[in-house]
Amino acid sequence: MDTDVPATAATEAPRQVRRKRTASDVGSRAAGAQTKKSRKDKSEASATDNTSAPIPKRKRGKGESSIIKDATSEADVMKWDAEVEEGSAKKKQSSDTQYESPMFVMTPAMARMTKEYADKMLAEKKQKEADYLASRDAKQQEEAKAREDELLQKQLALEAALKQKDDLITRLMNQQPQP
Repeated sequence: MDTDVPATAATEAPRQVRRKRTASDVGSRAAGAQTKKSRKDKSEASATDNTSAPIPKRKRGKGESSIIKDATSEADVMKWDAEVEEGSAKKKQSSDTQYESPMFVMTPAMARMTKEYADKMLAEKKQKEADYLASRDAKQQEEAKAREDELLQKQLALEAALKQKDDLITRLMNQQPQP
């Protein structure tokens, strides 16, 4: 190992200058390498991706730009409108609609019991609301009374301080000789 190369340089890999790969390079077709798609390939790929809702094409040129729709896009729009109308018809159904199951038959006694239960729940809800409102009002009145008492005490303290100042001023006026 008597070479003219220093020891550190002998263990390092030789430095390579990076360059762009060309299509003729042997390693360019290696696994993981991607090739560029032509414009035609890109347009075909985008058309196959969006088969359910095609994007309308715009006409380019002078003047107004208008949207050109082909027969398939119009058919898709009509299909979508039909789905929307069907969905809105379901939403418009009344909540009073009764659903019946062949496995379950509602008897008059069961209907009466369910009505009583629903009435009981509504009465409990109203009672809880009334209790809450009553407790809230009582709490607000107590807070208002406490604030009123606090203000009254401050006012009495200010009046007492003012009276003391007046008394002090009158004493000082009486002690000074008048010219």
